Amino acid sequence: MIIKINGKEHEFKPGIRFVNEVDKTFAGADAQYGAGMVYLLPRLLDFNVPSLAKMLYLGTCTEKNRPKEDDVNTFVEEVEDIEALFQEALETLKNANATKLQVKKLLELYENLNQANQKAKQPTDAAN
Repeated sequence: MIIKINGKEHEFKPGIRFVNEVDKTFAGADAQYGAGMVYLLPRLLDFNVPSLAKMLYLGTCTEKNRPKEDDVNTFVEEVEDIEALFQEALETLKNANATKLQVKKLLELYENLNQANQKAKQPTDAAN
C-alpha cells in the first residue's frame, strides 16, 4: 500500500518488523509476537483514527526516509476518503504474509463475538 505524504510516496509494509513495532507499541516491549495485533485490529474495525495513523506510521519502519509521525497524522486527518483508507489498510493486513493468518483468525473471532452478542439480545421463547 502506497501513501503519499508531502509529495513523497511511502510504502505501508506490514512485515515482521512492522508486527514487532505494533507489539511494542500496543502490547509492551516483552509481548509475544503478534500480541499487539489483538489490540490494534478491533480499533481499526471500530474506525479509530489515531490507531490507523499509528499503524500507518509503524508500517513505514523499513523505509530509509521514513515520514515523521506528525506528517502521517496530518495525512490521515486530511485524506479525502477516510473510510476507503481504513478499508485499504485492512486489505493490506489481510494479504501480507506476516499478518494475514492472524488477521483472518482475529476477524473470525470478532465476527463470532458479534453474532453471539446479537443472539444474546434476541428474546427467548421462554420469556414469552
